[in-house]
Amino acid sequence: MTTGYPVNDKLEATTDQWRISPHGFSDEIRAEMTLPDKVQLCDITLREGRQLPGVSLKRDQVLKIADKLVEAGVSMMQMHHA
Repeated sequence: MTTGYPVNDKLEATTDQWRISPHGFSDEIRAEMTLPDKVQLCDITLREGRQLPGVSLKRDQVLKIADKLVEAGVSMMQMHHA
């Protein structure tokens, strides 16, 4: 049986790539959270991801990923120097 909450179109909370903890959706835990009105996201995909063995991105691919991150609301990115 799958635990947690659905995270994809197959309504799976656990796959071979990820698991979502049900605790993040607990009403008791969420009631104790104090979140700011605005959150700033810093993404390191284009820094760390490009340094993985076998990963080679062309300039247009990097720009497309960066554009999609901006569309998703990411306000700060760290990029690999190459």
